[in-house]
Amino acid sequence: MKMRVSELQPRWGFRRRLFHRLRQALGLIFSLLVAHSAMAQKITMEFDQSVDFSKFKTFAIRDGELNSKNPALNSTLVKKQIDNDIKRSLEARGQLRFPDRPI
Repeated sequence: MKMRVSELQPRWGFRRRLFHRLRQALGLIFSLLVAHSAMAQKITMEFDQSVDFSKFKTFAIRDGELNSKNPALNSTLVKKQIDNDIKRSLEARGQLRFPDRPI
């Protein structure tokens, strides 16, 4: 028994709609997972709140250690990136970098 092309059309339409809905659902689930992981980050900053940082005109970046639970984040490349980001941010605010000693 041979089937005509016109008889196959409804089946393919159903499959196409099913795959389209499945892709939409997977995209929504992926988006929710990404949003959840972005909100799960905990960022803490410690500084002396009694100091007026607007009085400082220079800065220096000293050697330090990264102490992350993720070993991939404890690399020298990550440390260099953090140092460069700090340098760029402070220089954008008009501060000058003095590697030996800040004034």
